[in-house]
Amino acid sequence: MKPRSNPKPRGAAWLTVALVAACFTLSCGDDSTGPCPTVTGATGLVLVSHGRELYRQTGAAQQGAITVRAGDLVHAIECTFLDRDGRPIAIASNCQTDSLAVDSLDPVVAAVSRDAGLRFFFNVSGVSPGNTTLQLSLVHEANPVFTALAIPVLVTSPTP
Repeated sequence: MKPRSNPKPRGAAWLTVALVAACFTLSCGDDSTGPCPTVTGATGLVLVSHGRELYRQTGAAQQGAITVRAGDLVHAIECTFLDRDGRPIAIASNCQTDSLAVDSLDPVVAAVSRDAGLRFFFNVSGVSPGNTTLQLSLVHEANPVFTALAIPVLVTSPTP
């Protein structure tokens, strides 16, 4: 009798193979296996407003600041997270478990606002002349997975 070199699964073995394959197929759209997990590797970020880079953090190195006049607004600041090689991390639009948390540490100097529906954008308003910082974090399912270094904000005097 000649042994079979590639036996087909039968009975319980076939059912196990089918269930494992179904689990992999059904989980592809799940946020835990889909577009969100790579974001946890963020080690830096870049902030851009209308095509102009305002600030960049790569690891422990910082470059730039957000500068705004009192009474003015820096609008549509887009936050893009960077991996350890300084490359942008793409966050898919269907990844609803990741979000941006951003706060001014002195809202008397600068205030932060958000536009509805723009998860990785924010605005900074100059309230009164001075310096403050922003605290910014990437949040995954209500837990910060990356917190940026303090982002400097300079509010200058309004133009006369």
